[in-house]
Amino acid sequence: ERLEHPSAVTRQVAIHDLQQLGTSAVPPLLAVLGDANRTDSHVVIRAALVGLGGTAAKPLVAALQCPDAAVRWQVVEVLGRLKRSNVIDFLLGMMFDPQEDPRVERAAIEAVQRLVGSRPTQHEVERFLYQRSRDFLHGQPVEADDLEGRVAFWEWNESAQTVLAAAHSAEQASLITARRLASDLYLLDPENVDYRRLFVVSVLESEKRLAGLDQPLERGSVDCQTLAGLGVEALEDGLLFAVRQKHLAAATGAVELLGDVGDEKLVHSSDGRPRPLVKYLRHPDLRLRMACLDTIMKLDPQR
Repeated sequence: ERLEHPSAVTRQVAIHDLQQLGTSAVPPLLAVLGDANRTDSHVVIRAALVGLGGTAAKPLVAALQCPDAAVRWQVVEVLGRLKRSNVIDFLLGMMFDPQEDPRVERAAIEAVQRLVGSRPTQHEVERFLYQRSRDFLHGQPVEADDLEGRVAFWEWNESAQTVLAAAHSAEQASLITARRLASDLYLLDPENVDYRRLFVVSVLESEKRLAGLDQPLERGSVDCQTLAGLGVEALEDGLLFAVRQKHLAAATGAVELLGDVGDEKLVHSSDGRPRPLVKYLRHPDLRLRMACLDTIMKLDPQR
């Protein structure tokens, strides 16, 4: 309320008080941006978020996953005004996503131009996202971890309808980031085999490692449901790619999904060479071997 006070001094003190709160000031301000009955306050709230400076960048990046386009475009606008180069990765895909709201797309274009001084082409964006996603998938750290090796990582929480911080290992934080960038990339060109493979592996590797390697794959996420919809051929291809790249947690997840969407044809060969499910019964990784065995038993081939 003090952000809208007639006195400039009172408004400045309010921003100062919010700055003292740090990242915990962001969720309540986002709640106002999401309130359609308080549109008159939105300009003031956006200015307050800019006033928080770099402190607000990470929770605001997480808020880009909010399903409300009215919130997303305002968040994009704020990020563009913060002038923090570490947010660019998450804005690029929004410039060319065919499913994105036009207002958000325009805001992303303006924000990126403000941050980098030019407007990249879609080809440049795809090439950049592909390399960045690969880097994070292979372990590039998102940020410096603490003495215990943990990273405070902000994500959009659908049930709470806001952004929340969670403690992850440095490896998990890198995997989550790889997954998000690979998802942005896949949306730009779903027919590109390289993008699809990167999307499949990053989703499954992060899902398996977040849940625990000894736990079954969690099928409830939107990304996992998308993978299941890709079909048997794409998943089998993703399995082969995951093994080649030594992402064995992702390979195990792909085998589990094949048990959901496949049938006994997955063990039948027409060229004399064993299919992946049969071939990897001899793989050195015990979890992958057992996942293949479980899936074959689930498919219940009769010959």
